[in-house]
Amino acid sequence: MLRPDAGEERIRVLRPDAPAYFDLFTTFFRSGRVPVYTVHTEPKTTICPGCGLELPDRHLDPPDRFNASGECWQLFSDLSCYTVSKRDAEFIHQYAVDTYEAQHAGGKTRNITVVFGLIGLYLALEKGDTGKQVQLAHMRIAQVRKDWPRLEPPARPTSLTVMDVLKAPDGPEKDAMIHRWMAAVWENWADRQVWVRETTDALRCRGA
Repeated sequence: MLRPDAGEERIRVLRPDAPAYFDLFTTFFRSGRVPVYTVHTEPKTTICPGCGLELPDRHLDPPDRFNASGECWQLFSDLSCYTVSKRDAEFIHQYAVDTYEAQHAGGKTRNITVVFGLIGLYLALEKGDTGKQVQLAHMRIAQVRKDWPRLEPPARPTSLTVMDVLKAPDGPEKDAMIHRWMAAVWENWADRQVWVRETTDALRCRGA
């Protein structure tokens, strides 16, 4: 909206049936000078196509391999700096990677990326595998099977996103939030959980 500085008279909003210049010149002749106007606009935002996270638009390029906005991907990169630097025995970084992959299905995200993300969540949450064990399982499964179906993303976005994890203080609280994020994304794929369990277990029986 246009509005004059303090002390000046307000002009009408520019409309085809009421030209703003009319009031501008009326104000000029009445006050003896042309008032200065400030344009007030709402800040632009961008919505991640994968997780639905709305963030200020920083005009960042989207990642090549994920159905995500550039702004959302930057947040995950920030989280990765934390998870990788931990060098923990659990290897929590793998949990974060699998969760992000599963939450950003669709679009340019490859079939294997989504499936492996879900397999990782299944192994971690239901089998109790560490991130390192999940990573090794991914490597073995990739050698056994090459072709993967396209899994369409859930109809509704998960309530938690990478932003919620980043907001938590570093240390135990952030690690706990990563686990909550994992569980929320896995739960949102409830209609595919049986397929993930059966597929994973069958592949592991074949030596994967």
